[in-house]
Amino acid sequence: YSGPKIVLTDQVGNINECDKVIITVPVTILQQNNISFNPVLNAAKLEALSRIGMDRGVKIVIRFSIPFWEP
Repeated sequence: YSGPKIVLTDQVGNINECDKVIITVPVTILQQNNISFNPVLNAAKLEALSRIGMDRGVKIVIRFSIPFWEP
């Protein structure tokens, strides 16, 4: 999407205007329609979102032989 300004409105009604926006949320948030777009996402984007499978989360355990962080 493009235009002169992007207007973001949060859940409590705060409004922010900006030139560009990068949305970085889990795909599951977009699939649940927790974010609304105006204009709405086109059919191709909605179809692509519906085809992406993603679990709720991934847990990775890494074991280091020596600690590299400060106590």
